[in-house]
Amino acid sequence: MKKFFTHYLINFKNYLHVSLSIGIAVLMLILMIFSSQYLISSYMSSKDTEARVESMKAFLADWQKKVERLDSSELRAVSPNDLDSIQASLIYNLQLNNLKLTAFRSVSPAKSAGAAAVSGEVADKDQQQKKKKKKKEAEFRHDYEIEFEGNYASVMKYISEFKARNALINIQGIEFKSKKDVLSVRMKYRAYTI
Repeated sequence: MKKFFTHYLINFKNYLHVSLSIGIAVLMLILMIFSSQYLISSYMSSKDTEARVESMKAFLADWQKKVERLDSSELRAVSPNDLDSIQASLIYNLQLNNLKLTAFRSVSPAKSAGAAAVSGEVADKDQQQKKKKKKKEAEFRHDYEIEFEGNYASVMKYISEFKARNALINIQGIEFKSKKDVLSVRMKYRAYTI
């Protein structure tokens, strides 16, 4: 082997063609190894990308189903801009049922009794998170109080058909008072917004 290398180095010009062939083969082998590694890493990243795309498609499909279900539901939360038209619709329904409106007001949601913090004490994170959650939920609830009066049949019809378009509204409480031939009602209700 030693003899070959010494003979090769002395007669380099005679072996130039073989040297070039070996050099090109080694260079091609190195290029092939690097390109194979690049190909494998590209393939793995494309598989990761495909998995993320499939997950996003599944999320969007699920979201679209939920939106379609909400849109097809009879009652749903409305935008804050629609609150005035909802109140107008409820008051108009009073007129349709021959009832007399005596009072109408917006009422802020009742604050919880444990919401006040003692001065000098630091509330723990769990209580702070609960307060933030309640405050955020309160932004989407709008409480109202309406007082009206009329005959028994009209009052019961109005209460049984208490709705405005497809808005999600629930009755929080009702008080009845009877005066001679007239039934006086105080009703608290809540409308939900998006």
